[in-house]
Amino acid sequence: GHSRCSARLFVERFRWVPLCGEGAKETRLDTLRVLVVEDISVHRLILTEVLNDIDGVEVVGSASNGKIGLARVEQLRPDLITLDVEMPEMDGIEMLRRLQPAALELGVVMVSVHTARGAEATLQALELGALDFVTKPSGADLRANMDGLRAELKRIIDAYITHRLLRGMSGGKGERSEERRVGKECRSRW
Repeated sequence: GHSRCSARLFVERFRWVPLCGEGAKETRLDTLRVLVVEDISVHRLILTEVLNDIDGVEVVGSASNGKIGLARVEQLRPDLITLDVEMPEMDGIEMLRRLQPAALELGVVMVSVHTARGAEATLQALELGALDFVTKPSGADLRANMDGLRAELKRIIDAYITHRLLRGMSGGKGERSEERRVGKECRSRW
């Protein structure tokens, strides 16, 4: 009947589109709001530019360390955080530890350099609930590195949005076991 038809939804990227019945007009979901937490100003600028180039993503703020980042999370209520591993005052791991109770509602992507310490910290961050990790752009060809970073962040963001939409449709059931499974898959990349 009518109610069953109006309950059917079609997910088109960031849009919920009731296929028929009451409310059949398209309504856009909010843009994915991102907070960039990074101590090096050039990297903050690069991450902000790369993220703002991804459709449906808006960088709503930035912070230069974890302590400021925690305050910005409370103030800005982002959907996703890019979080540098190594920062002064409060590093990314400590910030992630303090966010852990909210980790199921807040996506975190770790940003690290190619170092043994960065790799170890990234694995620790995945254990604490981070979604994934990306490496900071480096080298002579900055434009190519930015393009690679954009593609990697887009892949992670698309997966995160899909997960949120599916969790919303299922009423959030099974999310912890699914997140553990995803975390194990991320760790197996090492």
